[in-house]
Amino acid sequence: MIFKKYSKEEMDKFNDFLEEYLILKGVNPQKLMRCFSKNHEDKHPSMSFYKKGNMCTCFACGEKYNIFKLVGQEYGITNFYQQIKKVEELYNNRELIKDINEIYKQKNTEVQLENVSVSKKKKKNELYHFDTEYDYKKYIYDCFKKNDFNYLKNRGISKEIQEKFYIGYDDNFKLLNSKKAIIIPTNFFSFTARNTEYDENERLRKVGKAQIFGFWELEKKPKKTIFVVEGEIDALSFYEIGKTAISLGSVYNSNLLVEKIQNEKPDNKFVLLLDNDEEGKEWQQILFEKMKEKGIDVHSSSLSKYKDANEFLQKDRAGFIQEINFLEKIFEKKNKLDFKFDFTELEKEKEVKIQEEVIKQEQVQAKGWGARINQEQEKGLGR
Repeated sequence: MIFKKYSKEEMDKFNDFLEEYLILKGVNPQKLMRCFSKNHEDKHPSMSFYKKGNMCTCFACGEKYNIFKLVGQEYGITNFYQQIKKVEELYNNRELIKDINEIYKQKNTEVQLENVSVSKKKKKNELYHFDTEYDYKKYIYDCFKKNDFNYLKNRGISKEIQEKFYIGYDDNFKLLNSKKAIIIPTNFFSFTARNTEYDENERLRKVGKAQIFGFWELEKKPKKTIFVVEGEIDALSFYEIGKTAISLGSVYNSNLLVEKIQNEKPDNKFVLLLDNDEEGKEWQQILFEKMKEKGIDVHSSSLSKYKDANEFLQKDRAGFIQEINFLEKIFEKKNKLDFKFDFTELEKEKEVKIQEEVIKQEQVQAKGWGARINQEQEKGLGR
């Protein structure tokens, strides 16, 4: 039998086909989906599509699917060469692609299909190729020297904190239409470029290999409480009030965080405070369960009425400090216990403190009156 040899360009083309393949099967790759694994029921969707690696990864069970594995499972093909041939057939004959329930019915389940336009799957300026091993030290330092610190100062982050983390500024960042960006290093090989002009479609760009911002601070703060947030600016908001935080950079880096904690085994306590919106809450629960499952000392909480830490810092700095101090104390006292923060708990805690203080004052007062009575009685007997 003569085997066809596939070039690197062809294999890259097939790998890149996964996103479109999902869309044609009625799956929205921008949302969480139910795991494809036959061994994982996954009632609460915990699989996500990662464009950078052209991979679907289940955060709950750890299963990973590229286009070849997914097609192989659907059509019962275990031989890799035969999987490639099947992918090639589907690539060239998209009308043969069946909906996603062809896969889900293998584990007796079904999902509602979504109508996602293939033509919209790529947004303008969304995809760029970067060398993940490039050393950006010089670029980071050059941007740092150009930073006037005003953008983040207006968001409550002091010059001192910006200098601590080498926050920079690039007025000609070519991957954003506005060209103006704050540069936040996540290490020497990666950074986040945050648009300083308002544009919801172009808020930021990630450059280099995915990293957990601030993770290096853990070894400096052994046994301390570490707050886990989504964005780097949210993490900076915690350093602004003297606390320690790390940021995922994206909820899709949750697996990366768990892996780093497992590998480096810090003895810290972690408090999850992801964005206070639907996606943030959903991912916080997933991350919490995963960290618990791995035996990590983790707690889950929320930031009252604000969307994220930086918004809280900007709108109510004193309230932000008070709430974070309270959370820190609560979790130090309630070690190993799950605790959901809300204002009813805060009020109960205040009420208990008030009652304890009243009782203490009454006891002191009673003791004082008792001593005076004894003195009077002694005086009377003396007479």
